[in-house]
Amino acid sequence: MAGGPGAIRSPLPVPQGLHRVGVIRAGVKKSKMRDGELVTFPSATEHFVVNADLSTSQQSADSFHQKYGETPSELDIVLPAATPEEVLDSAWRLYGGSQLKRKCEGPGGQCSVRSDGGAWIDGPCACDREGIPVESKKHCQARWVLSFLLMDVTGLGVWQFGTGSPIAADNFTKVLNTLMMMQGTLLQQACILRLVPRTVNPEGRPKTVYVGAIEAVDITPRQAIEGATALAGGSLGELPPPVLDEGPDPLLDARKEEEHDVVDVQLPLPSVADQIRALGRDDRANLYRLAGITPGTAAPDVESLLWAKWGELELLDVEYLDVGFLYAELIGRAGDE
Repeated sequence: MAGGPGAIRSPLPVPQGLHRVGVIRAGVKKSKMRDGELVTFPSATEHFVVNADLSTSQQSADSFHQKYGETPSELDIVLPAATPEEVLDSAWRLYGGSQLKRKCEGPGGQCSVRSDGGAWIDGPCACDREGIPVESKKHCQARWVLSFLLMDVTGLGVWQFGTGSPIAADNFTKVLNTLMMMQGTLLQQACILRLVPRTVNPEGRPKTVYVGAIEAVDITPRQAIEGATALAGGSLGELPPPVLDEGPDPLLDARKEEEHDVVDVQLPLPSVADQIRALGRDDRANLYRLAGITPGTAAPDVESLLWAKWGELELLDVEYLDVGFLYAELIGRAGDE
């Protein structure tokens, strides 16, 4: 007996992996007037940023802020897959306009290039083939994307945090590999994701920046090894493609300074007096004028006044007064007025 039209059904779509709930960034957009035009630029933050947009629903953004507040620097996360390669996406990327144009394994590796018609063409590294120097803006740059669950935030799926910082990537990789070695799987491992201060040396100037770092919580090495068998298994499902594959997003990680090596903070640094003496006569006079310091002021008072100006300009919270950096900031702001 025929089942009738009610018995006719087509197969369900083949699952394509986990849903991405939202994107967590480490920067905000700011605007300023330059040459009579309003210019928008990314500005790094000392805390994580979540906004409702095409990547994150209003409901999930509101739930995130209810759990963590407006300016969190620490998040409770759970890893959603078994291996470091699944949890942490690593690739070199190049953008053109608002599109990803190239995705590569790195110099000498395999590369996918978007054609004019939109199709992806695979082959050897295109930047190598075209002789583009690694330091060129036209060369792909390394980016990493960490995927994780926020167990107490609305939204069934994963969140993603992207970075271009080798410092952050080194931390992520070491922690994930250690957990994998001890447990045999990363699936369901609880961790803390933080933004932590690091001293870097862009262009020879020490500077404090904030980079992503993770650490396992509530587990000892003994517990990790003993729990390896119980936790062993696959993943919750294939993770969504990194948000970086959908277009450039400078707010995920707004600091280029992170790409420089960490400074050995034990090295002796020049005193404020030595830095001022190193300035030319005209520059020294300009520094005093812009900082509101009267010529003939005693050296200790000069240092105090420079620190006060540093704080007034709301520059980075550092322990070392970089006179050259402060002077460049004063010159730049004077030129914008």
